[in-house]
Amino acid sequence: MVLDGEPAMRSSSRWAALGGNLWMGDISKNTRGKRVQDVKITGIENARIAIRMCRIKQKRILSEAQAAHAKTAFGESA
Repeated sequence: MVLDGEPAMRSSSRWAALGGNLWMGDISKNTRGKRVQDVKITGIENARIAIRMCRIKQKRILSEAQAAHAKTAFGESA
């Protein structure tokens, strides 16, 4: 998993508890001028905790039923 988000927390004990290998890239600015950092995590069991530690918001993926409801409720542009 490779993530590009806010600079990650560097608490080594928390990363060690996840297991696997961690690589943290340098901190730079994205196209909007916000500070971001590349983080690569391999060989872990619980990706959700790693995403939370990188302080990245997960994208919400709608089910087919939810997408159909959104189209009827908010029009075809949804």
